[in-house]
Amino acid sequence: MSSIALKGKYKLIDEIGRGGFGTVYLASDLKVPGQFWAIKALRNLLNDRQEAARVRELFDKEQKILSWLDHPA
Repeated sequence: MSSIALKGKYKLIDEIGRGGFGTVYLASDLKVPGQFWAIKALRNLLNDRQEAARVRELFDKEQKILSWLDHPA
């Protein structure tokens, strides 16, 4: 994957996972050298509003749960 800058803050390095809701990328933080993040891009669901709302709700719940984690890795 060619590197992509995201909002001038993150650099997408590689795809690390793919599932029913979208794709997860490994990204480096351009403002904090040595800091890495996982960034999830949701798949396009514009044709199915009900499914899009359900996926967004699950994504928000997942984000909340993951924000509670505190682990050195």
